Amino acid sequence: MTVALTIIADKPKIAVIGAGASTVYLLHHLLVKGVENIDIDIFEANDWVGCGYPYNRENSAPYLLSNLHPVDLPPLGVSFTQYNIVYGGNIRYQDDEVITRKILGEYLTFNFYHSVNKLLRNNVTVSVLSHHKVTTIHKHHDSFSLMANGQCFGGYKAVVNNAGLGSTIRPHSPYPVCQPANRSGSCYRVVGSSLTAIDTILALAAWHGEFIEGDNTLIYIPHRTLNIKALSPSGVFPSLWYPSHRINDIVTEMRKLCSHSPPRIEALYQRVCLPFFARYLPYIHRQIQYKTFSDALAFLSNTTVSCDAKNKLRIELVAYSAATNMKEISWQEIIDAFLTVIDQTNLLEQQDMLRQSVQKMQPLIAKALAALPVSSAVRLLALINANCLSIKAESVSEEQLADSQADKLVIDCRSAINSYHSTLCFGGLPSSLHAVSTKETQTAKGGSNSSVLCGTPYSRFTASLPGLTECNRLNEQVASSLLTLLEHDRVWTAPYG
Repeated sequence: MTVALTIIADKPKIAVIGAGASTVYLLHHLLVKGVENIDIDIFEANDWVGCGYPYNRENSAPYLLSNLHPVDLPPLGVSFTQYNIVYGGNIRYQDDEVITRKILGEYLTFNFYHSVNKLLRNNVTVSVLSHHKVTTIHKHHDSFSLMANGQCFGGYKAVVNNAGLGSTIRPHSPYPVCQPANRSGSCYRVVGSSLTAIDTILALAAWHGEFIEGDNTLIYIPHRTLNIKALSPSGVFPSLWYPSHRINDIVTEMRKLCSHSPPRIEALYQRVCLPFFARYLPYIHRQIQYKTFSDALAFLSNTTVSCDAKNKLRIELVAYSAATNMKEISWQEIIDAFLTVIDQTNLLEQQDMLRQSVQKMQPLIAKALAALPVSSAVRLLALINANCLSIKAESVSEEQLADSQADKLVIDCRSAINSYHSTLCFGGLPSSLHAVSTKETQTAKGGSNSSVLCGTPYSRFTASLPGLTECNRLNEQVASSLLTLLEHDRVWTAPYG
């Protein structure tokens, strides 16, 4: 007689660093791919589950906006439409209306727990260790151990680095936004013109007054004196929000032009990107066809010449309305697609020269692709019209920040991403995470032999800006790599007789 003998090894354990948006997509893809019989320990330095740094309750107060429309969200187990109907008040979003950060954070958190509960049916246990900041990773013969809060956690088959930006509060930090807004003063200097700066400006405006609908326009009524001066090298705010749901179609077309891709960014730009400007936006193509890629970015984002921020906002709002009515593709969509192609085809990893060129242009890329929500632009214009806001082209040094006057609160809203990138070591782990063997530390593209995988867009150099689309793409690859890695730990059935 032959009897089937089932030998079940101990459930393999996976460690995940960070419980933010990247991990929401990791759990989703593990569920979709049918993972079973494993334990997952998630180490989170704070107590934010699912929402991470950008969408937690402190950074989303009072009603700050993301730059994402419902159709821009990569799919999760519970769609945003379903969530909105049942839990979000069934809000009707217009074509150019974006989701508040608060609602987006709640939606991501909901899907975190949705995936956890579904995975439990597959004998996958997910444990979240809040306020456990990982400081060290040790590589052993066939496992990893982590140090967090002075404790050692071991026996992990693999480690996934999904650490985000974190919550390190630097001097003059804008977060939490309620902190600078609640002071008694009325004079503010906001350094930077990023989306973070705009969040801060609108939070200050909400604390000091209110926006009301006038005759076909929005009016700001201050309840107390308010003087906000924004200082940035460009002296202008980012360009208006653009839809991203069409970008995948453009990416598909562009990738057809990427065979035998040249190693230089300019040749790649001429071959892959410019033809799409000629096809969709010929009037812009005529203005940039002889410019380098960096010069084109500077020209398109209005950083080459002095430009009045108020007039720029007015013109862009009128142009946006006309382009929306004609369903016209925006120049940001083409640039975004081009940079996405560079990422998805691994060109940066294959060619050092290309990576160095893109890295030098990162500030321009950030300026070009920072999508200002239309409703935020309307509020900024109302603040300027009320003489409560001005923006000046001026760079601010660290010495000037330290020498701020007592009657003026200085809020530093410059991007933290570049400084964060400078702390990264080989393989995408922060320098504070001392990996014993860097040979074992790889990104999701490293293949199934990797024991440490990187699913956070903040911990690797990419051409495009970090976002939910990149979180989704990387963690689908991480989930596939994990499943391959765990194949030897699955149930083994052998004949016995």
